[in-house]
Amino acid sequence: MSEIAKDTVKGDVAHVKPPLDSVKRGCEKAEIIGVVFPKYSADTTLDIYKLDQTDTFMQLASNSFNYNVLGPSAFTTIGKLVDECPGFEIKYNDLAEVEAFLLEDVLGL
Repeated sequence: MSEIAKDTVKGDVAHVKPPLDSVKRGCEKAEIIGVVFPKYSADTTLDIYKLDQTDTFMQLASNSFNYNVLGPSAFTTIGKLVDECPGFEIKYNDLAEVEAFLLEDVLGL
């Protein structure tokens, strides 16, 4: 892990180095089948909310640090993404429950 960057807009942040295989496969295209906005809280049970397209768009735009730099292309790209896949807000305290939701309900496995 990297050093912790303190007091950013998103709180304290650290970066994790990806596995070498992931880096080697970095140019492969991947299909996006859903957008998830996770929020961890130690004192919550699993809550999953399906977002409408407007809320998904707004969350993506507000979480994109370069949205205003890219301008119209960012708007078009996010709009296309929102048209093609669902968005979810997930509040959780157990990552295994989130994984089960993603595998069963999003991936259909």
